[in-house]
Amino acid sequence: MGRCGKTVWVGFVLSSDNGVEAVEVILARRMVLLGIPLSAVVVAISAVGWGSSGLISSLIGSVFVLLNLSLSAFAIARASKVSTVAAMAVAMSSFIFDLLFLTVFVVIAHGYSFMNIRVFAFSLIIVHIVVTAFAARGVSGRVAYSGLFPSKKGRK
Repeated sequence: MGRCGKTVWVGFVLSSDNGVEAVEVILARRMVLLGIPLSAVVVAISAVGWGSSGLISSLIGSVFVLLNLSLSAFAIARASKVSTVAAMAVAMSSFIFDLLFLTVFVVIAHGYSFMNIRVFAFSLIIVHIVVTAFAARGVSGRVAYSGLFPSKKGRK
C-alpha cells in the first residue's frame, strides 16, 4: 500500500485520492478517540479536587494534548510522502515547537488566578502517557503478531 496522490484533511482523517489512509493518522485518530474519555475523567477529577481553576487548567492541558496529537500526525503524514528523513525532521520540529509553545504558555499563564500550573502539568502528563502507552501497546502487538512468519515449506 503506497501513499501517492493528493492529500485531503477532513477532521481527523488524512487520506489520499487513491483511498489509502496514512498510518500516522490512523494512530493519531485512535489516540484522540481514547484521549477524549480519558480527558473527561482527568478534567472531572481536577474539578472536584481543585475547583474551577482545576477544571480550566485540566481542560486546557487535555485540549493541548489532543490537538498536539492530531496536528503532529497531520504534519508527519504530509512529510512522509516526501521522504522518511522529512518525516523525522517534521517529528523533531513538532516536538521542539510543542516545548517552546508550552514554555511560553506557562510563563504567560502562571500568574493568572484561573490557571493552576500543577493541575495543567498533571493533565498533560497523565493524558499523554496513558494515550501513548495504549497506542504503543497496540502497535507492538500488531507488529509482533501480524502473521508475517517465514513459511514452513523450506524448513525440514
